[in-house]
Amino acid sequence: MPPVADKRQPHATMRNRQQIATGIPARAREEWFALRALLARRRKRACPDGMEAPAAVLIFTPERSGEEMLALLDRLPREVAVLYRCYDEDGAAGGMLLRLARLCAAQRRLLWVAGGRRQASGLPLRVKGRHLPAWMMRLPGQAARRRQRLRPMSAAVHDMGEGRLARRLHVPVLLVSPVFATASHPHARPLGVYRFARLARHLRRADRSRRILALGGMTAGRMRRLRGLADGFAAIGYWSRLAAAGHAPDRKPDRPLPS
Repeated sequence: MPPVADKRQPHATMRNRQQIATGIPARAREEWFALRALLARRRKRACPDGMEAPAAVLIFTPERSGEEMLALLDRLPREVAVLYRCYDEDGAAGGMLLRLARLCAAQRRLLWVAGGRRQASGLPLRVKGRHLPAWMMRLPGQAARRRQRLRPMSAAVHDMGEGRLARRLHVPVLLVSPVFATASHPHARPLGVYRFARLARHLRRADRSRRILALGGMTAGRMRRLRGLADGFAAIGYWSRLAAAGHAPDRKPDRPLPS
């Protein structure tokens, strides 16, 4: 009797079974789990000074399809904070900021704003917080204070000099960048893990109460390489790529966006 051909499908690996079961690419699913684990660790670890320092920050730039970014917020845990970065004070950008502020207030999500003087008007008070770009910190002291209509909560830091400027302005959260190569700033030399670690140690030595967030080519998975060095991370394109790969496993139904 001739042998019977085995018609069974090849054995699927655990990763393939997860992808088939959820419809989410394996790498994106791993990133979702890494993000949820990072946020869970932050919930269990209280900040010694009581300051609210997020473990993950979405940098919202209207030029990168603002509507898509607004829809994305409904898929992310509310512990993911938002940094609105746009220096156009007028027109459509101002309307987008107001919609974003209302959405963050409804979701009880932390919102920081980087931009001009008039962007503070009309925002819900609960979500106000200022992000200072490096160029704004270099302004003369009084001029910088006049332009800070929101409380300074975070600042961009690329070296120790900018870290000292942030300390003079009493900024509690520092976004240190670029840690890895990033598409948004292709010509910027990345710090790498070693140089980032050295800079982070110097910044903490100057003020132990400050929180350090890693920016530049960051993902939730890469935070493992910076464990003990960074309190969290911020990213721009990472969130869009994550959403494009598939929905979060525990996604809630979409709510209508504010008009």
